[in-house]
Amino acid sequence: MSEKEPKRESQPESFNVISRWEFKIGDNHYDIRKVVELAKDLPLEEIPTSSLEAMKEGEYWYDTNRNRIKLRDIFDLYDQTNGDWESMIQEKPEYAKHIKQIEESNLEDDPIVLYSSSEKFRLIDGLHRLTKAWLLDQETIQAQRFEKMPEAAIISEE
Repeated sequence: MSEKEPKRESQPESFNVISRWEFKIGDNHYDIRKVVELAKDLPLEEIPTSSLEAMKEGEYWYDTNRNRIKLRDIFDLYDQTNGDWESMIQEKPEYAKHIKQIEESNLEDDPIVLYSSSEKFRLIDGLHRLTKAWLLDQETIQAQRFEKMPEAAIISEE
């Protein structure tokens, strides 16, 4: 996708996360691990991080106390600690797992995986990497993108 293409919205309407390794689009349930494996055959694209901005509002993780960590919480903590990863962990030890994953994310060799449909993007894999790219103010991120979800990754149909 070139930067001249129209901005896409970030969330297809019928996308639902079922568990850590399963999601549903329409009537099909997919294995995230299989989708990521199949994505390795897709070409690499440079996607403008600005085209994924809407994801900042809807995505989250859970901390060690099973409370939601909104991406805004991570951005605010990063700003408060001047981007010092250890200070972030000291300030919010319950976020440590995710802070470490963001810090250790490899933006050069590990592209995010996207699904795009009807001019919308959905992140399948790579939220820690995408968060790091946003924190570092990167204009683009490497991605592998499915225009159509692979049938080989279907677990079940409704």
